[in-house]
Amino acid sequence: MAFSKEQIQILEMLKAGKISVEESVKLLEAVDSAGYAGQPKATKVVVAIFEHGEETTNLRIPVNLAKVFWKFVPKDIQAQIDLQLILDQIEAGAIGEIIEIEQTAQNRIINISLI
Repeated sequence: MAFSKEQIQILEMLKAGKISVEESVKLLEAVDSAGYAGQPKATKVVVAIFEHGEETTNLRIPVNLAKVFWKFVPKDIQAQIDLQLILDQIEAGAIGEIIEIEQTAQNRIINISLI
């Protein structure tokens, strides 16, 4: 699950002893109930593949097609990626890089981001 900036700030204040557990619960509930109205949601899943230091693939898939696209991902790559993690990050409103896979033997790096 991805945490929002506000949630991280609340947890850091709790860790630092600036607020109590009860206060942090109330604040986290308030942030959750606000629904992150101003927070942008990802609209695309970006899969970038680099081989030998060169970008060979750059796919941009609408988030609503992420499950359908999964069927076309090679099985060796599927084995290294948790699809549910990607779907959870989409649902949580995450933005930015969420997965990086380095396949040293193939001299390949796979980046998966939400934009």
